Amino acid sequence: MLQTGCSTDDDEFQDKIVDFAIVPEDADIGVGESVDFSVVFENAAGEEIPVPASYTTEWISSDTSVFQVNAKGIATGQMEGTAFCVFEASGDDEVIRRRFVGRDSAFVSIFR
Repeated sequence: MLQTGCSTDDDEFQDKIVDFAIVPEDADIGVGESVDFSVVFENAAGEEIPVPASYTTEWISSDTSVFQVNAKGIATGQMEGTAFCVFEASGDDEVIRRRFVGRDSAFVSIFR
């Protein structure tokens, strides 16, 4: 008996990150106050998926004199001003970095 056909690796397709967004998209916090940022990853089907265990992640402040952000995405206001919260993920021979425009970063305002 001869069997022919095409096959696809649906699991690989479903696990592939095609987009992500930082949540919340913006925040107004006071000096010494904190906000907890998170990331929502989406696959090609538009479904939310967890970050692959093989990926390394990093949270970055575009201006650490305005706010600092730790490895868990918790940003704390340092002084009055505005800056962006940036997220970077790398793995599977790719680097995904989001910053500065629209949903690609989170805008943070610090007030007294």
